Amino acid sequence: DEIINKGVDIKYVINKIGKPESIADEVTSMGHPRLYGIGDGCRTPNDMIIQRTDKKAIQSTALLKKWDQAFIKRSNGVWTVAFMIDRALQPKHISRRRRDCARWCTVWEIDPRSMELEESMLFVINDDGATKIINKKCWGKYVRRMKK
Repeated sequence: DEIINKGVDIKYVINKIGKPESIADEVTSMGHPRLYGIGDGCRTPNDMIIQRTDKKAIQSTALLKKWDQAFIKRSNGVWTVAFMIDRALQPKHISRRRRDCARWCTVWEIDPRSMELEESMLFVINDDGATKIINKKCWGKYVRRMKK
């Protein structure tokens, strides 16, 4: 929160988090899952927490905290690493035209008396700071937590 509120460029924050420096850094000595950098594809389903039902998957995703890494299903079907950087009630977007881009609204832009709202998460998906908004109803299909 503090980093975002100060207006620091999201690309700077992402690059400060860093990636493994070598392949040797990808597996811990205790045999825990490999480290992933932002945008990396999932190497094995064993690195993901996979739930049997959509309801349980949504509950699992709800456990994510700001700056947690998670796997996000991209439009090409590949699961890649992203950081969850915000979670808030956001307006439901009625328009489904392909060229409409969803954007993250600030608390000052949201009027709960006149807008239909839905809990959503904002993820940074690559080093360039590209973001993806995923509404709660889609968490089970498009978000998986990482095994620790």
